[in-house]
Amino acid sequence: MIIPSIVTRTLKSSVVPLFCGVVLFYLGSHLVNGDRGIFSMLRLRAEVAQADDVLTKETARRAELEHAVELLRPDQLDPDMLDERARAILNVAHPNDFVLMYPPSAAAQQDLVVPPTEDPH
Repeated sequence: MIIPSIVTRTLKSSVVPLFCGVVLFYLGSHLVNGDRGIFSMLRLRAEVAQADDVLTKETARRAELEHAVELLRPDQLDPDMLDERARAILNVAHPNDFVLMYPPSAAAQQDLVVPPTEDPH
């Protein structure tokens, strides 16, 4: 009968450390993999860095577009800009112009979209 009492005593003395170990494992796994864990923090930092890059690019693009709009305002119309836009939209060139044809980029295709004209016939 000595063996069952030793086993019982050993089990009773190991319950608290085992419970503490399970709780620490649970909390540690959530510290690493949880919704607000280390991996989530790293992923969110990468997303923020990517969003900052997009913001920087879009801010620069907006500044370029605002500058182009300023050049086309009626009170300070730039003749070169007007001539460039008219030629691009109307798809015409001066007889003395030398024209190089190349495939347009996606951004250029969006800028040069002209609504179709209706046939008067």
